[in-house]
Amino acid sequence: MCQTRCIFLGQPLTTPLGGFIVGLLLSYYFSDIAEYRNRPIFVYINSCGGAIMAGLSIYDTIMKIKERVYTTGLGIVASTSTLVLIAGAYSFRYAAPNSRIMIHQPRARIRHEAAWRFVRNAEFVTQLRKHLLHCYAMRTPQHEPFIDRALDVYTFMSPEEAINFGLVDRIGLANWAPNKEDPPFEIPEEGNEGFELAPPMVLEAGRISRRIRLENPKLKVKRIVGVSYLDELREYEKQLRKQKEIELRRQKRERKEEERDEEE
Repeated sequence: MCQTRCIFLGQPLTTPLGGFIVGLLLSYYFSDIAEYRNRPIFVYINSCGGAIMAGLSIYDTIMKIKERVYTTGLGIVASTSTLVLIAGAYSFRYAAPNSRIMIHQPRARIRHEAAWRFVRNAEFVTQLRKHLLHCYAMRTPQHEPFIDRALDVYTFMSPEEAINFGLVDRIGLANWAPNKEDPPFEIPEEGNEGFELAPPMVLEAGRISRRIRLENPKLKVKRIVGVSYLDELREYEKQLRKQKEIELRRQKRERKEEERDEEE
């Protein structure tokens, strides 16, 4: 499984299992960084759900590492496991022809506890529901009010209905042809003099890009090979451009005022 980079979620999701899957995702991700490669990760899901925080940890990991994760739903994909399914890369979220997908609102086990704990649990479940609505709205084309109504009951969907809802993109199984879309990272032919590997927070897995030279004193990275910008870097570059434009406009205005004063 390590060579094929496959992860199989075939049982109810628990906290230890969620931590194990997160560890595998990060291991594959950092191995790609070490080998200057960008290969996809295949996640096959056949689970009736489980611990919601474990599902959110896997969801956040997939969204953060920006890896090309191909998710495939097999059999039943219900409850928390749908978070793992929708976290896959767009156009690479699959559902098997005979699979079924189910979503519902979060719930908590109420035991014989004090009243104040009961109130806190209710508040926590309400916050989780809002957070789930945001996650589904971010990864599907549906609006939060529509998703909210769908979560009120146990909503089962066929693969075709899941495509219409936006949970998956295709019907079938994920397939990948090696060494065609994902060649190794390009390393400068002149050698590695002056080459600095960016810290992990700067590296973004995705489609291989050409060599990029950054002038970012904040991150102190001179050169990045085979790496594309993060969203934070894009925003930072935009801010720098705006500041430069504002400074140029101010200088032009001062020059015009000086010229007017000289003419007078």
